[in-house]
Amino acid sequence: MSFSCQHFLNNDCKLLKKPCDPGSKGCVLFGRFVFASESSPSNVLAKNKESRRNESAKERKKD
Repeated sequence: MSFSCQHFLNNDCKLLKKPCDPGSKGCVLFGRFVFASESSPSNVLAKNKESRRNESAKERKKD
């Protein structure tokens, strides 16, 4: 994996006490990034945030 996380140790997450799965619910990266794995639950949340930001930007331009 090519990322840095203070909770990552020997392919395990010290925070969640299970094998590391970046972007899984409970992960500090959850919802903050879009991951290459289409099955990552973080992708849905991150994409929703991005579309809300884009909608807000469009509304501000109209004003």
